[in-house]
Amino acid sequence: MRHRSAEQTADVSPSTIASLVATGLQQVAVDMSSESNNAPANGPLAEFAHDLRSPLSTHLLLLERLRLGHAGPLTKEQDRQLQILHSAAAAMVAMANDAFDLARGPATSTAITLGTVAIPDLFDHIRAFVQPMVEERRLVLRLSSSATGRRVGDLRQVQRVLLNLVINALKYTEEGSVTVSAEDAGEDAPDGVTFVVSDSGQGLPAPVVEWLRDPRVVHPYGSGFGLPLCVQLLAGMGSALHHDDVAAGGTRLRFTVHLPRER
Repeated sequence: MRHRSAEQTADVSPSTIASLVATGLQQVAVDMSSESNNAPANGPLAEFAHDLRSPLSTHLLLLERLRLGHAGPLTKEQDRQLQILHSAAAAMVAMANDAFDLARGPATSTAITLGTVAIPDLFDHIRAFVQPMVEERRLVLRLSSSATGRRVGDLRQVQRVLLNLVINALKYTEEGSVTVSAEDAGEDAPDGVTFVVSDSGQGLPAPVVEWLRDPRVVHPYGSGFGLPLCVQLLAGMGSALHHDDVAAGGTRLRFTVHLPRER
């Protein structure tokens, strides 16, 4: 719940803006210091992602302050538009992080961080992140899970994969829906969970489908780096991304990861 005091006034002085920018840059510096102990990032993609994250982080920080009413009360429509801008900025920060990780290679982008969560709770986080985009594009987002119990695993990486797939699906779907589901993988993988992301959009380009089905094929990077990062992250979890043919059009991508039930 947001609390806005009647005594609040807009503070957009140069000193305040400078302080906010410094705070945003300091956070990026903290993030980067933890990365400095890992493998170095090389190439124009890494440089681009590195340079992009500072202004995006500041953008995100300022939008959050506006959403919290630090510059005065908001109308309902202004609040809705700020939510969309905030979601878009957060997505861009995530993309910059993904690009940086992709440039750094598998050894750094697949670091394992174990945690526990119920799959429906994981889906709630994803919905909260993309809901403004769903509303702006007038699409329907469905998330359903029959995977039971709390699960243990590298849920941060699972969430990154799902977010990339869902954002791509929303981005390339003009009308209709995006559906995300999770279910127990079955006897072949008793501790596994199978995730499926499908949409009613235009479908993946043929070269990307070929690349997904044959790892020896060079990925056409002009189609974006979200899928390469997903493949890289899943490989670090002993999994792979599969594309299923859809007779009615659209895209259907699935993967299975080892997520045993919490004991």
